[in-house]
Amino acid sequence: VFRVGSTRVGVAMCWELARKRTDRRLRENRVDLILGASGWYGLEAKSAVEAIGGTEDGWRKSFKQGRLDVVDAPARLAKMTGAAVIHANLVGENWSPRFPSGLKRICRQFYGESQIVERQGKVINNLPSNAGEGIVVGDITPSRTNPVMPIGEGDWHIQMTPALRKFWYDSLGRDYYIKVTRPHRGLVAR
Repeated sequence: VFRVGSTRVGVAMCWELARKRTDRRLRENRVDLILGASGWYGLEAKSAVEAIGGTEDGWRKSFKQGRLDVVDAPARLAKMTGAAVIHANLVGENWSPRFPSGLKRICRQFYGESQIVERQGKVINNLPSNAGEGIVVGDITPSRTNPVMPIGEGDWHIQMTPALRKFWYDSLGRDYYIKVTRPHRGLVAR
């Protein structure tokens, strides 16, 4: 949370938009505006089975539910905090090291949306991931209002399916970060 003039701005990155601890922190700090960015993606079901296990049908269902949840995440965050949300989401396809081993390259398809959401959860403008690159423009009021949705109990305000939990939240994500991502942290683009 930081100030820009008299506006209290909160920041939420990727899965923080679906995490209740983030919702509580932003609401308790009485933010007026939330800036968010995400890179939510899915894999082809066959690739997910090869990389992590499970069944193709299970992964198709999990990614379908995941897409519904992440598209609605910025609006839910606005409803739970009473603050407007500006959310940028990656689009298109991304070739990167296979999760969790990092050995073989795999294609991921981003499926969230860039959105501008007013304080009570109404989406003012959006750009779906399948629309390609673009700019989202809209008018919002950067001031806090009373939240219209309770945060509730638990850790997540999305359906954390067993496949998503294994993919992101359990040790696979930590192990992938340590083995594949962390070694690149010191690199500087030239």
